[in-house]
Amino acid sequence: MRHRSVRLKIACAAVACIAGGAVTAAECPEGFPGKPLDFWVGYGAGGGTDLISRTLASIIEEAQGWTVAVTNKPGAGSSVMMAQLAQSEPDGLTIGITSTGAISKVPNRNPESPYSIGDFSYLGTAQLTPVSVTTLSEKPFKTYDEMIAYAKENGSMTVSTATSDANIFFDEIAEREGVRIILVPNKGTAESLQQILGGHVDAALLGSGHVQHLKSGKMVQIFTMGDRRAPFAPDAPTSADLGYDFIGAASYVLVAAPDGLAPEVRTCLEQVLDEAVTSDEFAKLQASYDQEALNLGPEGTAALLEREFAKFKDYYSAKK
Repeated sequence: MRHRSVRLKIACAAVACIAGGAVTAAECPEGFPGKPLDFWVGYGAGGGTDLISRTLASIIEEAQGWTVAVTNKPGAGSSVMMAQLAQSEPDGLTIGITSTGAISKVPNRNPESPYSIGDFSYLGTAQLTPVSVTTLSEKPFKTYDEMIAYAKENGSMTVSTATSDANIFFDEIAEREGVRIILVPNKGTAESLQQILGGHVDAALLGSGHVQHLKSGKMVQIFTMGDRRAPFAPDAPTSADLGYDFIGAASYVLVAAPDGLAPEVRTCLEQVLDEAVTSDEFAKLQASYDQEALNLGPEGTAALLEREFAKFKDYYSAKK
């Protein structure tokens, strides 16, 4: 493992401390960055990660007086961008924004991947992206136990998904509960939403595109993947609550740089990111989309990736 963990050192400005404020000040090398920063986004323009990246860039420009350019580099689940980032100069001027699966899953699924977990410095996260199993309110099940009972009574159930490797979750459910779950793949979450709203499937694996339908009462969230409840469905249990430890269930927006950053530059970037993610402006953006800002910090991010990378490595090795 070539990446290093540096403990966050957030300095409180003297005046703010005296006044009892919570203002933080990033500790950056004198004259850094000296040039514009490049934010590379591993997904196309207009999507959720793109919006998050551009908002963070704007907040950092305002707070630090830096210039931050945002460039979209989509392709192959963000691996196109990550491969380029791994080969970039570790000067702190090039930052990649992607999902944790681009590190934990992609290199294990693709033996020819030009990058792996040790090729980056992990600065932190910006958001947990909840993934949920949902259904229409008119369906005869509202809870996990009722869903399993429905599948047993009908001989099977169908689940629409745009998530690659969704079978990792549902194969485990099917095996444990002795039911047949048929996955209906599609090209995106919008199509999954259409399929469930149209009554063409029994349930769907969705991100947050269904929130308006939860609020209107048209849909029900059966459970949320991972170990943190979704901010828009706090009463829905997590898969961990149900006794599952799914691989890759928790997906975060990840912020990384090439491995080899100078320690003082890395500390600077970690702190600048944390200030942006914990800012009021970013919190307002998250709230407007029924999401929640969440920075695991450099150590927490690295620990999560190491755990998930090891799980995916075992999983794909067993499939060979």
